[in-house]
Amino acid sequence: MEKFIPEDMFLNETQAANMIGFSKNTLRVWRVNGRSSGEPTPIFVKCGRAVRYRLSDLKAWMNSMGTRKSTSDPGTACHG
Repeated sequence: MEKFIPEDMFLNETQAANMIGFSKNTLRVWRVNGRSSGEPTPIFVKCGRAVRYRLSDLKAWMNSMGTRKSTSDPGTACHG
């Protein structure tokens, strides 16, 4: 039986970084800059000093990045 994970579950910085395959430091840089190479960054919630990422927001962000067939393919990523 597969484990159910609620979509509105909050992940800490380490969990979020592991899920999307980037380092915690990269997430920190994105939060400061607000963009990653011109692309929107994942939405986060800050409660005091704690930073959290909603699972559904991370999935939506990953889906918005689109797919590519090669490094020269501009893909279907959003350009904001």
